[in-house]
Amino acid sequence: MVEHVDGAHGLTAEQSAQAKNNVRGRMLQAAGGLLAMVAVFYTARTFRLSRQQQVTDRYTGAVEQLGSASLEVRLGGIYALERIARDSPPDHGAVMAVLAAFVREHSRDADAHPVMGEAYAQTSGQRVRLREDLQGALRVIGRRDHRSDTDKIYLSDADLRGADLRGAYLAGAGMRGSDLSGVNFGDCNLAEANLVGADLSGSALSGDMRGIRLKEADLTGAWLAGAPMHGADLTRAKLSGTNLTGTDLTGADLRGANLEDADTSGADLTGALR
Repeated sequence: MVEHVDGAHGLTAEQSAQAKNNVRGRMLQAAGGLLAMVAVFYTARTFRLSRQQQVTDRYTGAVEQLGSASLEVRLGGIYALERIARDSPPDHGAVMAVLAAFVREHSRDADAHPVMGEAYAQTSGQRVRLREDLQGALRVIGRRDHRSDTDKIYLSDADLRGADLRGAYLAGAGMRGSDLSGVNFGDCNLAEANLVGADLSGSALSGDMRGIRLKEADLTGAWLAGAPMHGADLTRAKLSGTNLTGTDLTGADLRGANLEDADTSGADLTGALR
């Protein structure tokens, strides 16, 4: 029996049919793979959109909570925003801007500074404290992952009397003209922060304050003992009665500053302008 030969390729009819089937199979496999890739792409895209919508819904709900008349609800909104900032780094900057705006706008509310009990006032020297939701917002700002910042923290012209900012990261923050009297800045990073014209009377500052801007600030009776403040701008600052013992003021600008009754014993004033 003589097999029919495909003259174009030198194949028998059976071999030619098998080759065509193989090609069709590979094409179907390729098409199947492409469809699978498309399905994976759209599944991933749908997941991302769904997750983004969930974050948006959470963000909207948390911001709405900030306007509640209930202190507990406002606190819930503040900590919900903190969770969003951690879960969604792209939303970190917006969350911190909202919390800073909340503090600025409400720090001058009539009930923003409850009066301290007499016993506490006598031991701490503080007469007022900052309302709990405002303090909570500052706490969240202070412990944020600053590596995700898209802008500097802006708290200028706020009334933060009696706030506790111990350990807060506020490097480069803007607090120009703010009332910061009696604030505890213990171990707070204020490097290159702008506190021009701020009221820091009776406050306690320690931690990194290199290059801090305190031009025309009121530091009457403040505690700055041992603080690293080299390169600080203290031009025309009020430093009457300020404790500056052992403070590093190398290269600081003290021109026009009032140092009457200030304790500068042991302070390093190398290269300071006076």
